[in-house]
Amino acid sequence: MEVENQWGGHDSRAKADNFAASVLSWLCNSKGPHYFEDLADMMDAEISELFNADFQDNSIEEVAKQLLIMHEECLQSNYSSIEKLRNSHVQGNAVSQSRQHMVQRANAR
Repeated sequence: MEVENQWGGHDSRAKADNFAASVLSWLCNSKGPHYFEDLADMMDAEISELFNADFQDNSIEEVAKQLLIMHEECLQSNYSSIEKLRNSHVQGNAVSQSRQHMVQRANAR
C-alpha cells in the first residue's frame, strides 16, 4: 500500500526494494537463533525511516513471524509456504485486475 500510494515519495518502489534487501540480509547474515522481536524491530525501524509510517496494529510482528517460519522451512528444503504465498499473490493480482476491468467498464457507461 505504501508503494502504490507513494508514501515514500516518487522513489517508493526503490525504497521497497531496499527494505526487502534489508530483510533478506538480516535473515541471511544474522547469527542464529533468530527471534521475531528482533526482526520486527528492524522492520519497524526501516519502514519508519523509509516511508515515515508507524503501524500500531501488530502487522509488522505478524509478518516477522511468518518470514521466520518461511526461513526455517526453506532451510529444511520445504518451500510449501513460499509456493502458497506465490499462488495467493497470483490469484490476488487476477482479482485486482478483474476489479479494475469492472471499474473501467462501469466508468465507460
